Amino acid sequence: MAHPILQNQRGNVIFILLIGVILLAALSFAVTQTQRGSVTQVTDENARLLATELIDYSNAVANAVGQLRLRGVAETALCFDSPQWPVAGAYNHAGCGEDTNKIFAPDGGGVVWNKPSALAFDASGGGTGLWEFVTGNEVAGVGTSGLADENVDLLMVASGLTLKVCRQINQLVNVQNPDLTSTPSAGGYANTPFTGSFTGNTAIDDTAGTNKLYGKKSGCFSSLSGGGQYVFYRILLAR
Repeated sequence: MAHPILQNQRGNVIFILLIGVILLAALSFAVTQTQRGSVTQVTDENARLLATELIDYSNAVANAVGQLRLRGVAETALCFDSPQWPVAGAYNHAGCGEDTNKIFAPDGGGVVWNKPSALAFDASGGGTGLWEFVTGNEVAGVGTSGLADENVDLLMVASGLTLKVCRQINQLVNVQNPDLTSTPSAGGYANTPFTGSFTGNTAIDDTAGTNKLYGKKSGCFSSLSGGGQYVFYRILLAR
C-alpha cells in the first residue's frame, strides 16, 4: 500500500502537468492569432504598395502625354502602340508612323512599356491584366461637360482589380470610398482602344447619389456593366 504522502506528491505532479498542458495550449493559440494578424497587416500593406505602383506608372504616362502635346503632337496623333502588346497592332493608327508620337518609344514619350503586377488583379475580376488606353468616356467635372465627341476624354485603365487594391487607390488619390467595405460605383465605362479618334458617350460618375468621382482625374470604381469589376482610371487628356 502506497504511503499517503507519496500519493499526494503524485497527485500534485499530475495537477502541475495538466496546468502545463493548458498553458502550452493557450500560448500556441496566442501565437497563431498573432501570426494571423501579421498576415492581415502584410496583405493590407501589399495592397497599398500595389496601388502606389499603379498610380505612379499612370502618372508617368500622363506626364509623357503632356510632354508630347507641348512638343506639338496633335491629340489624334498620340500613339500607344508597342511591339510588346500581346495583340499586335491593337493601338496602331496613322499617328504611329512617327516614333516622336509614341508614348513607348525613346524618341517619343520615353516610357518603358510595363505590365501591372498580377497580384493587383482578382482572378475572377474579368480584366485583361494589362493597361488599357481607351476612348469613349467622359468624366464629370473634368474638362468640358457633355457626351458629345469633342468632350470625350482619353483614359488609361486597369480593370479587374481586387477590392482591397481599389480602395487603397482611392485613399491615395483622395477619392472618398462610400463606407468601409466598398468603392464608388459607376454604370459602366467604354473600353474602346484609342486609335486616333475620340468617339463615344459613356459618362463615368458615381450612380449612388453623391458623385465621389466628380472632378477626379483618377480613381477606382465598381463597374456595374462589367460584372462588378473594380476599375482604376487615369485621365491622360481631359477634353
